Amino acid sequence: MEYRHIFWKLGFAKHLHRKRIEAIINELGLFDGQFPILDVLDELGTASQKEVANKLHVSAASMTNSVKRLEKNGYLTCIVSSKDRRSHQLSLTEKGKEARRFCVEHFDQSDHAIMKDIAQNELEIFEKVLDNIIEKLKEFEKGE
Repeated sequence: MEYRHIFWKLGFAKHLHRKRIEAIINELGLFDGQFPILDVLDELGTASQKEVANKLHVSAASMTNSVKRLEKNGYLTCIVSSKDRRSHQLSLTEKGKEARRFCVEHFDQSDHAIMKDIAQNELEIFEKVLDNIIEKLKEFEKGE
């Protein structure tokens, strides 16, 4: 069996799914990387940029432009701490909460449409296989 072909298909499926996600978020004028910020803030409520970055496994600096754009477009507020001017607390505005709800609803609809003709037992097996692949890749990351 040619494993490379399986990984190519996996990557291609990810690419096609990503294009679908981008089409949904673009309807709101959002860009790649902005929805995850909204999603984490929905979960955390109010958080520093560093806390959001840690949750997303990215650097706080790499989020700066997205945070500025989200604030400029009214999706979140950025409050500077009175104690430490370098510290900013981010929180969703009502517009940000509505945008997140819109995206989640459309993501769910899209995911259900994609998976509707796949049997539950096949999905369970597929998920187990993906979990095994992820664990092996994590082992390689650790150098094991």
